[in-house]
Amino acid sequence: TPLSPVGGRTYYMAPGGNDGAIGSLSAPWATFERAWRSLSPGDTLILLDGPYRQSMIPAINGTASAPVTVRALNDGKAIIDGEFKRTPVEFGHTRPGRGDNFVVEGIVARNSSGDVWYIRSANVTLRRVSGCNAD
Repeated sequence: TPLSPVGGRTYYMAPGGNDGAIGSLSAPWATFERAWRSLSPGDTLILLDGPYRQSMIPAINGTASAPVTVRALNDGKAIIDGEFKRTPVEFGHTRPGRGDNFVVEGIVARNSSGDVWYIRSANVTLRRVSGCNAD
């Protein structure tokens, strides 16, 4: 995988991806669970356009000098949909002590059974994100 601007690796995920793939642009992963197994501090996960019908709940941490970045390939086009059954984005709620030192960019969280963005982890930076349809 190519190096990201901060020196880590860049991986890709898509709604129609495959967790048996290598996480490249042409062979993206399907789930966050798969991504957490490979991402390390300083790495970037790029979400391709489309709705993701799973929650983003980090199972890893970045570091202060090498945060983990999760960003939309195109701002506003990677949509994490809770389908009114779950919280789309959770940092530090169901996995306390996980999700520290993250940067999240360009993602939409929508249709929650509670909050659309729940953040209780340390050093989480949100840029150009939105949320709608919280309970």
